[in-house]
This record gives sequence, C-alpha cells and structure tokens, in this order.
Amino acid sequence: MRFIEALTTENPDIAYQSREKPLQARLGELLALQDIGAAPTAVAGAGNRADGLVERVSTTCGQEAVPAPGPVTVDGDVQEWDTSAGIFICPDTQLLLGKAAAWAYVMYDQDALYVALDVADPTPLSNAHDPDSEPGLGWGGDCIQLRLQTDRVTHVTTWYSKARQRAVVHVAYGANFDEGEIPNAAVTGDVAVAFRERPDQSGYVAELRLPWRLITQDGRPRVAGQALALHYDLKWGTRDHPEVSFADNLASSTTTREGTWRNPAAWGQIRLAANGFRDWRVPPWLTPRRARAPTSPWPFTTVSRRRSRASPTAR
Repeated sequence: MRFIEALTTENPDIAYQSREKPLQARLGELLALQDIGAAPTAVAGAGNRADGLVERVSTTCGQEAVPAPGPVTVDGDVQEWDTSAGIFICPDTQLLLGKAAAWAYVMYDQDALYVALDVADPTPLSNAHDPDSEPGLGWGGDCIQLRLQTDRVTHVTTWYSKARQRAVVHVAYGANFDEGEIPNAAVTGDVAVAFRERPDQSGYVAELRLPWRLITQDGRPRVAGQALALHYDLKWGTRDHPEVSFADNLASSTTTREGTWRNPAAWGQIRLAANGFRDWRVPPWLTPRRARAPTSPWPFTTVSRRRSRASPTAR
C-alpha cells in the first residue's frame, strides 16, 4: 500500500502548504471549487465509475499518523497540531460537503495516540443521549466512533452529551463488544477529550488523547514504522438514530461498508510516520472540475465503485 510519503510534485496546481492553511480555509476552498450545479463529468484518474460519472464518495485506504511536534493540549483547538497527513471524509462530496463531512488527523508520541476531527454539522453537538442511563447508546446521535486494532480490538465512541453537558468516551473491547467496557473513560486521569463548536455553528472540532495502555493489551507505545488499524465511523443526528452514518479508512480489499463496524479485517491501516509531510494534495474525488486533470494518481488506494450506504443498524 502506498502512503502519503510517496507524494510527488507533479501537480503543483492542486498542492499547497497544508500547515499554512487553517482547517476552515481548506473546507471553504473546496466548497468554493465544487461546481454543484454542473453535471458530473469524468476526470482522468479521479475515481471514475463504470458509468462515466466521477465517484463522489470518499474512500481512503490508509493514513499516516505523524509525530506530535510538541506538547498537546486537549482543548478542541488543534492549532498546535501537525495536520499534514489529514484525510477528508464525506459520503457525498456534492450534496453533503458542508453538512456531513470531516477532516481527520492522527498524531502520536510515547504516551498516547491523538485523534482530531473537524466535523461539518449544521446542528453540532446535538446528541441527546444520557451517558449515565444509556452509556452504550451514544452512537444514536452526533458522535465519532473509532475502531482500532493493535494487539487488541477497541471500539471508542465519543460524543458531547447535550443532556449532561459533558463529553463522553465510551470504550468497548473485542470485535463483538464482549471483552469488557468502560462506560466513560473520560473520567480517568490520562484519557482526555474536548469538543469545541465552530464560531459560526457550522460544525465542531473533537480532540482525543488515547493513552497506549487504553488501546493496547501490552501497554507498550507504538513507534515510527509500526502500524495499527483505525477505522472511522461517523454519525450525524439529533434523535434516537443517526440521520447520516458513514465509515471510512478501509482495508484495500474491502468492497462494502456494510457491517464494517464489527469486522476488523475491513479496517484501514494507520502507519506511524517518522516525520510530518510538507505538501497536501486534493484527493481525486474532490478534484475541482475546472482544474487540470491530474497526471498521476492519488497515492492512497482509491476504490472506484458505486456508493454503499452504511448499515442502518451499524453501531
């Protein structure tokens, strides 16, 4: 599998210095570049489907975790983050780009794995589930679910409870959720989570610190060159069941998103990189129609297929 360090500079027109771009600016630029009213057209190397239309579903198969450049303060503000290896997640880049989409970033150090998501959501932080009475039902509204596999399988569901006005980190172990759980790991000393609503109420940023002892059996830190599975399972909703549910970072052999929430073999890899990366490039499925067609493929494996909705019962 090719990772982001294989980036070239063959397409400088769609590459730029990611560290100099605020998170909001990235999404804003992509929104502005998307010609929503135009009919879809085929773009060479852009995830074309058999029917000649451009694939509108983000499909990422592999991501990098970069070293934390310094101390990380978990406060929902990721300005101190190295965001050079972020990926964009969206179930439909024409219809849902500003409504149900997210940038996902991963960093690490000797103590923990850090995950941050900048989520577009017109009704941010509206999960009504009470972590005290229904700790296992956080997936029923706005939430972020992370499926991890190291030497153990860990399901992390984090959300901001509107009922209790506090952040929750529910942890369950085992592919089938049968190897124990922690109703709210956020109350432990070394697990940290923060949610911050965007100033314009168009979404929120979630920031997580997951110590290695929480997501590994042996408690040992992972180092550069090693890999683990990390599958994103994102939910948007204000009631008892998600209105939008979408999973990304898939194993390259995965052909459907149905049931991936309990299938570790379907989860994409995260490789711990030794360094951050200078350039960020718009992936094929977000290539602006007015831009010159790329002459080389996006370094991640892009699976071209018709959209597959997440299972309505997926957790």
